[in-house]
Amino acid sequence: MKLTLAEELLLLSLRDDKGTVLCSASIGLPFGLAAAVLMELAMKEKVRIEGKKLVATPAGDTGDAVLDECLGLLRTAARPKTIAGWMTRLGGRKSIQRTYLDRLVQKRILRREEHRILWVFPAERFPTSNPLEELEVRRRLRQAAFTATAPDARTRFLVSLVRACDLVDEVFSDRDERKKAKQRFAELAKDEAFGKAVADQVAAVMAACVAACAAASIAAAS
Repeated sequence: MKLTLAEELLLLSLRDDKGTVLCSASIGLPFGLAAAVLMELAMKEKVRIEGKKLVATPAGDTGDAVLDECLGLLRTAARPKTIAGWMTRLGGRKSIQRTYLDRLVQKRILRREEHRILWVFPAERFPTSNPLEELEVRRRLRQAAFTATAPDARTRFLVSLVRACDLVDEVFSDRDERKKAKQRFAELAKDEAFGKAVADQVAAVMAACVAACAAASIAAAS
């Protein structure tokens, strides 16, 4: 069963038993999913990077509703944006995550569970129903980390997303393996523009959160 990059990223970002997003991935995931969509469009040759801008090809759809919706936004934009600019815009679209979660449920990889936060507010969880697809994703990542063979373009994109969304520790629990994987992944991702844009965007959000907390502490103390 072939999964999209966004679906693979979601599987790695969710707790298998609880079906909730890992704390380490919570900030990066919306931007990672947006980047995954752009990466899919790039692999389908529907977008390309020109200088610092992301440019869409003038015609032709992909047949995927999420990809085509985002492609339409690129094509009708008043002016070209950078990858980071598009990630900021697409990262705020909750429909991307929702649609890919629904697809994983339809494929019987995840299951949907209703629950309430503080016994009042309705919410959903998506625990794993069939772990085989996620195990295959993890196998590909291990192969990329520990073999000299260059991974294919899709796996290289996934490596960049895993790094940018702070998921390396989740994939590699052993300390020694984790260290080797981080070194190898850094090498594989060093020239990958989409992954770098995700990492920069996450860093900017983190910096803004730290600044806001510091400002609140100062105000409370004064």
